[in-house]
Amino acid sequence: ALGRERLTGVGNYVKNLIFWLAQSKDLELEYLWKLSRLNNRMPITSHIGQRNRPYLPLYDDWRMRNRIFHGPDFKILAKSAAKRIVTVHDLFVFDGRFQNEQFAQNGRENFSRMMAESPDHIITVSQFTKNEIYKYFPDYRGKISVTHLGADHLLREPSAQPSLGSAFESLDFLPTKPFFLFFGSVELRKNPLGVLKAFARLAQKYSEVQLLIVGQKGWGADDIEVEIQALQCKNRIHWLNFASYSDLALLMRSCLGCVYPSFYEGFGLPVLEAQHLGAPVLTSRGGALEEVAGR
Repeated sequence: ALGRERLTGVGNYVKNLIFWLAQSKDLELEYLWKLSRLNNRMPITSHIGQRNRPYLPLYDDWRMRNRIFHGPDFKILAKSAAKRIVTVHDLFVFDGRFQNEQFAQNGRENFSRMMAESPDHIITVSQFTKNEIYKYFPDYRGKISVTHLGADHLLREPSAQPSLGSAFESLDFLPTKPFFLFFGSVELRKNPLGVLKAFARLAQKYSEVQLLIVGQKGWGADDIEVEIQALQCKNRIHWLNFASYSDLALLMRSCLGCVYPSFYEGFGLPVLEAQHLGAPVLTSRGGALEEVAGR
């Protein structure tokens, strides 16, 4: 989750979990990563901000007696003397929609294999995800706790004052004009095609309104780009692959509203981030999004 410079949802969760756990004087913490992540050790070290090292199976399995191992990204140790806790963010691979079937099958197999290792406890980020586990793995009733995510990280980034300057020079985007904001991984699961359809209707009525998309390309991004190019209002739709937390915070404070009508989310962090900064949110009903945004 931390093996890249630009983090996505789970990576942000891990980074901020480490930050807050490190504030406790009562915990003795050690940060381990798999040897298979050796080539990614530089971004991992940068995000952790603490001393870390590779996991050494026989040595660490022996040392972990009377300790707790936490896998923050769907993974636990196969065998260990430690108590093993795992965080499960979603069960999207069991849903079957809006994803490559081979990817989904591999994900289901990996997740089922992890559950077969009998984690001592499971953390989910929403009641919805907890219920999803019960649906597919009913034997885990009584072994799952819900810990919702937070959004204060948007105000904690040690960076220069946000300006919406250089990051937007390549776009014909004017933040002084009214705009709607869609941010997060841009993939079919998050319903960007629905956003484009709604924006096309809105653009016929309001000549200055813009749509700004901020996020890396995910599954189905080619279809999304084709749809944009087919719209008459395509010159008012702008796509930026990345924005810093500080720029995102300014965008959320400046937009007409954040649009996030996703079909499936284990939590839906962009909704909470937007609400945290006072931005109006347009999202979908049901699942974790209704839980996060409120009824």
